[in-house]
Amino acid sequence: MEGLQRRLLLAQLIAAWAKHITPGDPTQAPLVAGGPASTLALADDLARLMDDMVTVGWNGARLRDGA
Repeated sequence: MEGLQRRLLLAQLIAAWAKHITPGDPTQAPLVAGGPASTLALADDLARLMDDMVTVGWNGARLRDGA
């Protein structure tokens, strides 16, 4: 997937996820401060994390299995 397309898709997913955060709930950290700039910044960070995971060959099985 091209860089801009990937960035915008991740931003859409993050924005949809952020809508489900309950503002007054202390168990839910408000990671998206609000607005497109912070959503795109978080999308960039997530893309970098995903790239790093691929680079080191991490497949997520340990996380999925609870280890």
